[in-house]
Amino acid sequence: MVFAHLATRLRRGRARGFTLIELIVAMAVVAILAAVGISIYSGQIAQAHTHSMMQVMDELNTGLATFQSYNPTGLYPEKGTPSTDTVNTDSAANTDAASYNALVADLGTVGVQNLPAFANVFASWSYEPIDGTTPPTYTITATATGGTNHVICADPVNGVVDLGAGGTPATPGIKCQ
Repeated sequence: MVFAHLATRLRRGRARGFTLIELIVAMAVVAILAAVGISIYSGQIAQAHTHSMMQVMDELNTGLATFQSYNPTGLYPEKGTPSTDTVNTDSAANTDAASYNALVADLGTVGVQNLPAFANVFASWSYEPIDGTTPPTYTITATATGGTNHVICADPVNGVVDLGAGGTPATPGIKCQ
């Protein structure tokens, strides 16, 4: 009698288990949900990189205004201003880490500190001081390392502007719009 009852319980236990097909379907659903979650997460990371770069661009914008106010000529950093800068040239697109590093060094002379390293923020970069306008101006365009493919632009008139995917300033060196 005890053995019959035990055998019945064992048979019921097997009947309540999962079949191989049920397990495969459950694993497929979990895999699909994981793939969707990872793609959403990676998009959020790219947006965070772009947002972080926009904050750096805003700091640069503020720093350039500070530099201009301290500079007796009222100009933005360029080759020869200050004399230690041998990289950034007026009315030319200055691209690469050397241009960024020279700008950071110039901004350091007026107390703008702790700007991040080029490689940590920018995938591409262009700084163009234009002293031939009244008042003098500049344009910075950049894309973020690991960010979206949006081009971010900064100038003294419009501030920091997201130009979208593949965007360029309407008038390089004058203003971002």
